[in-house]
Amino acid sequence: MFYSRVIGLGHYVPKLTITNKKMEEITGADPSWIESRTGIKERRYAEYTKDFNYSMAIHASLMALSNAKVSKESIELVIYSTQASDTFSPSSAYIFQHKFGLKNTPILDIRGQCSGFIQALSIADQYIKSGMYKCILVVASEINSVYLDKSPNGVETTPIFGDGSGAMLLNRSSDSLNSVLSTHLHANGEYCNSLAISLPIEIKSDSHGWNNQSPTYGVISMFMDGKVVFRNACRYIPEVINEALDSNSITKDDIKYFFIHQANLRIIETVVKLMKLPFTQVYNNIEYYGNTVSASIPILLSEAWEKRLIKKNDLICLSSFGSGFNWASALIRL
Repeated sequence: MFYSRVIGLGHYVPKLTITNKKMEEITGADPSWIESRTGIKERRYAEYTKDFNYSMAIHASLMALSNAKVSKESIELVIYSTQASDTFSPSSAYIFQHKFGLKNTPILDIRGQCSGFIQALSIADQYIKSGMYKCILVVASEINSVYLDKSPNGVETTPIFGDGSGAMLLNRSSDSLNSVLSTHLHANGEYCNSLAISLPIEIKSDSHGWNNQSPTYGVISMFMDGKVVFRNACRYIPEVINEALDSNSITKDDIKYFFIHQANLRIIETVVKLMKLPFTQVYNNIEYYGNTVSASIPILLSEAWEKRLIKKNDLICLSSFGSGFNWASALIRL
């Protein structure tokens, strides 16, 4: 039987730093209010003509390949997660493939929002276990700043999000111990309007009486019902973490680090309190990057590896919650 082994991690964030003071100039949000409400002090924004969704993914992927000490020619499949593509269609996944020089390498384009990376990881794990592929690149890249209302109308949502990319390289292994032990995916579309990015649509009726939808080009708006998101995240993240622990007959004390999606520090703190975890067992970077959606977990992992907070044989748990609603977890022994 085959197993999926993590052999490389990488990340990239743009150099342009948007502090809370700068955010106050953009939206009018008080810096202390932003920090107390979200835990965020600054975030990174893509620089116009310099950073693209696909180019950030290339930076992160090169770092993952370097850490794994393998060439890009080893990659047999790319699973690419983004909600903030450079183009509406085709996805940045295909631009990435071309620019990265992966000619004819198959691409899967995942739109799982904040849970997109764990969804992509789960798919990669199944492909490797089935024997279809030996080496898979999982990458998440987000330029959320292009969707944000940079006016006082965006005061509730805009300060939360930032840009960045993270990558993980998985390889086939016969070692069942040091591998992706399990993944767990859930969704409930009942709440799909509680956190959404929408393009303004004008409904028209043509001569046949059909209702034709046509874009009324203008501001692409992001809407979030903060109370609904907070309540559901604090419910489902502990549930899906416990599902991973129970499925592998282990306890929270066996985990080296919990990597929880960096949506909001208040959500993370509530999850930690509900699960009675030591805060030192949870690695965070939301203070510096904000919510980078599907890129947040691979950025966390890559940073922790770079800082030598995690190492070979460590048992780690990933968890996420996001737009959809969807929630997911993964248990990995490095």
